[in-house]
Amino acid sequence: MPFVLFGTQHLITLIVSFLIIGLVPYIASKKSAEEKHIFAVSIGVLLLVHEVMQVFHAFSFGLAWYESLPFHMCDLSATSIAIYLIYRKPLFFNIAFFWGSGGALIAMITPDLSLGFPDGLYVPFFYGHAMTLLGIVFGLSCLKVRPFFRDYILVTSLTAVSAVFIYVINLMLGSNFWYLNRKPQVATVLDFFPDPPIHLLILVPLVIAVFFITYVPFLILDRTKS
Repeated sequence: MPFVLFGTQHLITLIVSFLIIGLVPYIASKKSAEEKHIFAVSIGVLLLVHEVMQVFHAFSFGLAWYESLPFHMCDLSATSIAIYLIYRKPLFFNIAFFWGSGGALIAMITPDLSLGFPDGLYVPFFYGHAMTLLGIVFGLSCLKVRPFFRDYILVTSLTAVSAVFIYVINLMLGSNFWYLNRKPQVATVLDFFPDPPIHLLILVPLVIAVFFITYVPFLILDRTKS
């Protein structure tokens, strides 16, 4: 059946996803440090397994071969938060926080899907993005990790450099990672942008602004403490 934006199926999926994203960290916050570690590693492993399975999904569902490559920003966010949860390297949390907080949320609200459940792509799509947000929320609430302004600058700079490489990869493969080379085939917020590559003149500042907006709560928190 065709996917309906904000249809009953979409809304139920969002409600269930956000309940899990809020409930799991709440339950884990009541546990011991050792149990929190088990929670963290479990979420990280589930995310890595999901990313490996995405390779097989690409071929199982007849997608272009390059879709098996984990170069979408949400794939990189999922891998980054998984690495953080398992190995506790702050850089990977910061990458996941800025790339995943806004990116995964926007993806869930305006998904790049043409068919709804029970299409084979529906569950993996929402599972991966919801698990990424779960990992980020878990890190913030249970592991007490957070970004600082220097992290915003670092990740923004890293994003700009990475975008150049991703754009070149898209040109070489005919892919559309990060939606840098063309718009999605389904309705998304990018429909309000000019046609590629002119859309980058709006997309790039918008991404920088979204990164900053995700950091604003911490900026306000730091100002109130000083």
